[in-house]
Order: sequence, then structure tokens, then C-alpha cells
Amino acid sequence: MQRPSTSKGYSAYTRMMHNMAEYLCMVELFFANSRAFDSMIPVPKKATKAAYQGGFFDRVLGPNAEYIITLRHPVPAAISTYEKSGGLPDGGRFSVRGNIESWVKRDNICAGVPENRVEQMGYFEAYLNYWEHYHYNLLLTGLRVNPKWQVVAYGKERIESMAAGFYRRFGSTLGPDDFKVFDQRARHPDWMRQAEPVVRRVSDVWRQAGVDFPFDAIMEAW
Repeated sequence: MQRPSTSKGYSAYTRMMHNMAEYLCMVELFFANSRAFDSMIPVPKKATKAAYQGGFFDRVLGPNAEYIITLRHPVPAAISTYEKSGGLPDGGRFSVRGNIESWVKRDNICAGVPENRVEQMGYFEAYLNYWEHYHYNLLLTGLRVNPKWQVVAYGKERIESMAAGFYRRFGSTLGPDDFKVFDQRARHPDWMRQAEPVVRRVSDVWRQAGVDFPFDAIMEAW
């Protein structure tokens, strides 16, 4: 669940509704003259935060919305996050320097970690806890009400195949660009060992809820 700000007079939920309303107004303007397919105009939207309020997004976007759920192993995902923030912090301790890292801190607090302890944690310990709970949120907060889910494990062939499907579906003669991946598996072998039981636990929870989790593909660790 998204943790509301404690600032006086501020509501994260009201802000979320305002942002969605603004987005829908922009969609109406920007896509007004776009070509329709099957009587509908395709509108792409990156919605990482939808995991936290899945029921709200599903209700607002309606039954025709389609969700592409891209799943990535927590080690390369953590590496990507810290590289975007300037590198692994000194001493390997967690630090908030960007948006995703702010989510990591918030989600650790929501999971019961005392606020004053989060930035004393190891970087990957904090990130892995966030990764685990984020994937529970994807499954349990309401997005799954809509059956139009496509789960794609991160990887060159899988991502390109998924993208090529959209080109075919919408009658384009073009094709996807080359999707570049980099092998990061040898950089943090201790993180790889730490991650495996968590990935298995998430896979088990998804399976118990009747949703396939591509464990073997995720464990390729792209």
C-alpha cells in the first residue's frame, strides 16, 4: 500500500486521483485524432505505481486496459537502480538519491522496518525487501481483477518477441529495435545467493494465487 505523506493537509491518495485526472485529460487531447484499432485508440502508459493501488487503476482504466508486467531478477534490477543514482553508496549501505530509492525506503517502512534503520541496511538488503513486497502488491492490490495480463521476463529474445507482437497486431511493417542486455551476474555473487530464496518465495505466492511466475526465466538474471 502506498504510504501517505505525514505533511499537514497532504493526501497521497488525493494527489494520485488528481494526477490520473490530469493524465486522462492529456490523453483526450493528444490522442484525439489517432487511428483506431478494433474501435479503440491504443494509448501506452508506463504505470509502475499501479502496483500500489491496483484496484483504483483497474476501475479508472476499465476492462479494455491491458497490462504488460515486466519481471526482472532483483540483482540486475538493483544494479540498474544504483547506477542511475551515481553508483553503489560508500560502504554498500542503502541511501536515497532517486525516485526508486525513495520507494525502497517507503516500502521497507511499510513492511515494518523502523524508519531510522532503513539507511543503516545494506543496499541490497533494502532493495530485495522492496522487490519482494512490490511483487506481492502487483498480485494482490487489484490489478489482477483484469484478466488481460501479459507477463514478460526480462531478456533480449522475450522483450523483442513481445514488441514484435504489437507491430503485427497493429499492422505495422516495421519491427522492434535491438534490445540490449548486459550480463551483470558476476558482479555481486553474494547478492545472487541472497536473492534466490526470495524469488522462490514470490514464485510460490503467485502460484498459490493461481498466477504463473516465470521462475526459471527470472533466474537467468538479465
